[in-house]
Amino acid sequence: MIAVLSQPFFRSLPAGRRRLARRRFSAVAVFTILLVSAYARMAAAQAADPARQFFTDGQRELAANHLRRARRDFLAVLHLHPGLAGAEVNLGVIAERQHRWHAARARLLRARQHDPALAGIDLDLGLVEYRRGRYDRAAGYFQRFLRRTPRNGQARYLLGLCQFFRQQFTPALSTLMPLWPSQRNNFSYLYVISIAAGKAKRLNLAHRAMRRMAKIGAGTPELKLILARGYINLQQNVKAQPLLLAAEKQNPNLPFLHFCLGVIAQRQHHFKTARREFLADLKIEPDMAYDPEHLGQIALLQGQPGPAATWFQQALAQKPRLAAAQFGLGEARLRLKQYAAALRSLRRAQRLSPQSASVRIMEGRALLLSGHRRQAQLAFAAGARLRRQVQDHLRQEISGRRLPNTPPAAH
Repeated sequence: MIAVLSQPFFRSLPAGRRRLARRRFSAVAVFTILLVSAYARMAAAQAADPARQFFTDGQRELAANHLRRARRDFLAVLHLHPGLAGAEVNLGVIAERQHRWHAARARLLRARQHDPALAGIDLDLGLVEYRRGRYDRAAGYFQRFLRRTPRNGQARYLLGLCQFFRQQFTPALSTLMPLWPSQRNNFSYLYVISIAAGKAKRLNLAHRAMRRMAKIGAGTPELKLILARGYINLQQNVKAQPLLLAAEKQNPNLPFLHFCLGVIAQRQHHFKTARREFLADLKIEPDMAYDPEHLGQIALLQGQPGPAATWFQQALAQKPRLAAAQFGLGEARLRLKQYAAALRSLRRAQRLSPQSASVRIMEGRALLLSGHRRQAQLAFAAGARLRRQVQDHLRQEISGRRLPNTPPAAH
């Protein structure tokens, strides 16, 4: 049909232009025929294997963050092709975004079993463990991934953060410093470098990172927040609060800003204000475990152990190894007279924070109230001994006297 419609056009051209036009037209016609043929083959392939269409639809839904629809499509793929690694990986990613950590890990491990050559699975497994706060496990996956793709900046960045949160400051610097050229304008990166360098006694590097933060962040709400966090840890609320309020005017949705305002209000026993600030921060960062932890503590202070237990459980769903939340859950259950459940929570808290006198003393109370007098005496004695020996950092975090060491956002 194209050739017939084009004949008058060709006849109107001079002979030389006509030959050139015919050659160009022939090339376009050939391309059109090939394109139509390719679409025909694709349609035939999809008709022969409907899993391809399900997989394509699932990828599109996942990219648009339509998780339920994407999950339905990838499950349909697995129904037609059981064990397909690509579908398992995508289902693992969906479960991770939905905070279903066990399901995410199981899907990814199954995908690796079916296709060990997929290097990206280790990166996804590492991300799942990182977001759960299990930095030792996450580091192992990131190291394994880096052995196969040594130039991957994302895995290197996350491995360095895992080392940092495990207080391995010198290895963290060795891992992170090669990223300086690409991350020198990244506030979170510079903040971690400055702290790690200070802990590792590399003061020149610490000052270099701090100078860089001051240079790129002059007047920014991020720099104000970092300075305010330092003042809060020094118990200098009067200096911290104006910085936080100034940062709020510039960017009211800055993550962790409302948390810091909530901590100051909690210290001042303005619990209504503190609760409002923690809820505001939780709205900005739904994954933030420290907000529900402090909301649980406020509920306890207001004599509401039932809501407190719910908040602590929400915090632990986000960060299972959060000792302060386990301790708070144990105290809430103790007030609800759920002695066996209280003991389970307090013993988990003890494993996570073995040097905390507060945990042992609360455990003694739970044992005494549940009728185990001899064990209670031993727990009280251990708590008193710890209180004489070490500073109870867990109690500082619960009371808001010290800020938690929050992980920067994944790179």
